Amino acid sequence: MKCGSIQELLSGYVDGELSATERVLVEAHLTQCTDCQNQLAEIKKMTNLLRTSFENVVAPLGLEERIAQAIEASHQGVQARRLTVLYLVFALLGGGVITVLVVSPFGMIVRALFRLTVTVVRGGIYMLNSMGHLWLAVLVVFCILLAGSSLVALFRLHRATQSEVVS
Repeated sequence: MKCGSIQELLSGYVDGELSATERVLVEAHLTQCTDCQNQLAEIKKMTNLLRTSFENVVAPLGLEERIAQAIEASHQGVQARRLTVLYLVFALLGGGVITVLVVSPFGMIVRALFRLTVTVVRGGIYMLNSMGHLWLAVLVVFCILLAGSSLVALFRLHRATQSEVVS
């Protein structure tokens, strides 16, 4: 290999970051090239100088917590932007669907069904208002009849399952 390629790998060699193949290539080249040996010595010298210079450096109190909060705030901002885009997409889709329903012939059917539903609900409300409290009594009687018929059906079902188990 050429010196330029090896010199790019020297820092990784010092830090132990090279693959086995790269390490063998660098070591083979270093046995023959004094320029790369000098470069390696400089890198080792600089690395040792940096390590000894920063051995006694202590991070300020709360630095780790501030970094974690900054990362969390960044993630929340990304998530908020994603949700905004999602809401915008759904709003546009909903608007498109409503536009298609209003403009298309199918929309005419949907509008007619909606008007029919509104008319039936208004009629029901008018009927209940005109009956006074009588509708409440009718509703109570209907609920009692429904509960009674349900109990009878459950009793018959229970008796049928009992007779099958005995047989």
